Amino acid sequence: MSYCLNPKCQNPQNPNQARFCAYCGSRLRLGDRFRALRLISIGGMGRTFLGVDEADASNTNCIIKQLSLQHQDTNNAQKAAESFRQEATRLQVLGQHPQIPELMAYFDADHQLGIAGEPAIVHKYIDGQSLATELETEGTFRENQVRQVLIELLPVLRFIHSHQVIHRDINPHNIIRCPPPESSLSKLPTQKTRKRFYSWGGRGSEFFLVDFSAAKLTTKTVLARTGTMIGSAAYTASEQLMGKAIATSDLYSLGVTCIHLLTNVHPFDMFNTLEGKWVWVDYLRQPVSEQLIRILNKMVENLPDQRYQSATQVLGALGLPEDFAAIPVTSLSTKVPPKFETPTWKCLHTFSEESSGINSIAFSPKGETIVSGSTDKTITIFNWQAKTVVAKLSGHLNVIEAVGFSPDGEIIASSSWDHTIKLWHGYTGNLIHTLCGHSAWVKCLAISHNGQLLA
Repeated sequence: MSYCLNPKCQNPQNPNQARFCAYCGSRLRLGDRFRALRLISIGGMGRTFLGVDEADASNTNCIIKQLSLQHQDTNNAQKAAESFRQEATRLQVLGQHPQIPELMAYFDADHQLGIAGEPAIVHKYIDGQSLATELETEGTFRENQVRQVLIELLPVLRFIHSHQVIHRDINPHNIIRCPPPESSLSKLPTQKTRKRFYSWGGRGSEFFLVDFSAAKLTTKTVLARTGTMIGSAAYTASEQLMGKAIATSDLYSLGVTCIHLLTNVHPFDMFNTLEGKWVWVDYLRQPVSEQLIRILNKMVENLPDQRYQSATQVLGALGLPEDFAAIPVTSLSTKVPPKFETPTWKCLHTFSEESSGINSIAFSPKGETIVSGSTDKTITIFNWQAKTVVAKLSGHLNVIEAVGFSPDGEIIASSSWDHTIKLWHGYTGNLIHTLCGHSAWVKCLAISHNGQLLA
């Protein structure tokens, strides 16, 4: 199934290999490359699709996120589009990390290969299961499983924060577990670390942190300014609720995620608002070590300065070295070749010699000459490099519908409403022959690859 990306299309389902939507006529491949297969979700800001990269021989799956600008006024639409572009910019750098989806492409709203003027981000599809789904289907996590979440995701947060980015929406829905192509455990730095990882319940899986739509930069200027509260409220720190997220806000969200996994109780139900403290330990269904309780309690402190100040500090509290990474990260470049799908064409010249409508044009095989057929019954030959008109050919008695060159460029063919096809010399412009036999308009023509046949 191929899904039309035009938000106004009322019948978006199409056959797999269709190029254009049968209902609205829109192109079905974003950038002539990415095809949406099915709609995953829809919200106030846009739609998300499962897609496929048809430029890849293996037809790699991808996620297509399309921003909706239809129901927003001009000011809000501009802000939303800029925020969306910033998400793509962040993902372009952060996506180099092996536990963050890789950016595949970005399309501006006015891109000539975009769909219906809607900006779109395309990133790698992570084939796995969210921790929210896992919690729902398998029940509460054991301590060793929660430790695995921490030791795999804390290095990811360390990486994100080192690039002055705050995720702002860490919760079980945005953490995806999937099996690695080959076990990463053999790549852990020491036998002692591998032994500890196994003892904590390492299962050879990998956790991915997804959905950077809420992420923001953390420059001093930005931190001093109150912003919009973004994130899932139950996992959100108080300072972030007031629009002032900082790096420790992500540690808070990760901590709340962990206590939710340990208890399977909604975070709001585990916070005593009268005493202003967490009582999640009262909801535990199985033993948890005092060490992990202390660590999680410090991660979810209400006051930011009472929490761990960095992911590195939490790793240290877990007994791991500062540079620990469960999934080894190779050297990453801060200068990434742009993956933004932006227009690369520009207008070289405009020919304004024609005084009537142009129905067709054709380039000569060598690309030096352009020929056009017009409603004024004439054919014009241009040398586009010299930006001059070479000749204007007359002979047809009615509108010219189609023109074309022979493979060697020596003959120009033209078809007309006068029921004829005429052959012209490509260099001199002289009429060679007129083909008759049609009883109505001749609206198109084609010349075979060897130049022997004309249809």
